Amino acid sequence: MGCFGRVRGVVHTSTNSNVRSNTLHVVRPLPWERVHHFDSRTGDRVVSTGALFEVRRAGVVARFQIPTPGWLRVLAKGRLARRLLRLDRYTAAWDPAGEGVVVVTRAEIYRYDWATRRLVCVQTGAHAHALLHGSIAVGETRMVFGAYGPNTARGEVPVWSSVDGGWTWKEVHVFRAGEVRHVHNVSWDPLGDAFWVATGDEDGECYLYRFDRDMQNPHRFGDGGQSWRAVGLLFDASSVTWGMDAPGETCRLMTLDRTTGRLSAGAPLGGPVWYVKRLADGVSLLQTTVEPGVRATEDMCTIWARPDGEEPYIVHRYAKDGLPAGWGRYGQVLFATGHQTTDNFVCSGMGLRGLEGGSVCMRLER
Repeated sequence: MGCFGRVRGVVHTSTNSNVRSNTLHVVRPLPWERVHHFDSRTGDRVVSTGALFEVRRAGVVARFQIPTPGWLRVLAKGRLARRLLRLDRYTAAWDPAGEGVVVVTRAEIYRYDWATRRLVCVQTGAHAHALLHGSIAVGETRMVFGAYGPNTARGEVPVWSSVDGGWTWKEVHVFRAGEVRHVHNVSWDPLGDAFWVATGDEDGECYLYRFDRDMQNPHRFGDGGQSWRAVGLLFDASSVTWGMDAPGETCRLMTLDRTTGRLSAGAPLGGPVWYVKRLADGVSLLQTTVEPGVRATEDMCTIWARPDGEEPYIVHRYAKDGLPAGWGRYGQVLFATGHQTTDNFVCSGMGLRGLEGGSVCMRLER
């Protein structure tokens, strides 16, 4: 990857975005609350409903359940209780070798070993709170995630890593007290052979940090402002792209040039972007989360498609359901990790009319 150099400021580009109706089709509903991983070539998957997980690999299906206290286990049987009490907040990922599944809960890390079919709590006190969906980065040999939670006191924020498939974890970087509020996401950049850490939330806390494949040599990008407040990142040979996660600002598509370090602001997206997905056949997906904010322009969760080298366009909108954002949860669409194409990809949803606590298989016409 070329040298980034210093950030040279923001360049505003085209804000024209079109809407292409009837291009996104639900192929079939799926019987799980959340799809964490799906491979469209093999059907391999990691899915969950509450604390109950199902894993499919090479045609074989196995199930395991994350331990839950008895009184919560009773409440967790109902979808509404799981939603309101945040009993569905598990983040899961295959290890780099595909030998086990790592699940991060509020303060514990579990590993399900495929060979032995055993679930083991491998770490407690990780202070992860409840990670955002898909925020465990999986590199060629290493897994990484950063602590995410309220952190109103602005204490230290650790970044955790494992190099043995999720069996053991250690802190590989710690943001000093007052430096950032929390880590939104860690992303593996296969083109740059690097891990990227996105932090937030307030002005002076929003940065992108690039680490090498060994989580060494961090380099910080940005000025701490809301343009650099990101969750999901998209990588191509020349740039790093994200949608702003800034409900108090006009959220735009942002592109960082890998060579010049120049930041360009593109199309306004109507709301904060949390989750993104790059499909295998050259189209990226972005979604806007229904989150209260002075500049959020609609009470809708919008799915955008962005073919390589083109402007993003709207392919579908979901209306927020009747429960208010906040205690009733934000309205959002979640994408799964794994190889997927425009003909066969999956989404899960929360707080949306027609996609609340469920998942669907979708197809996008190009």
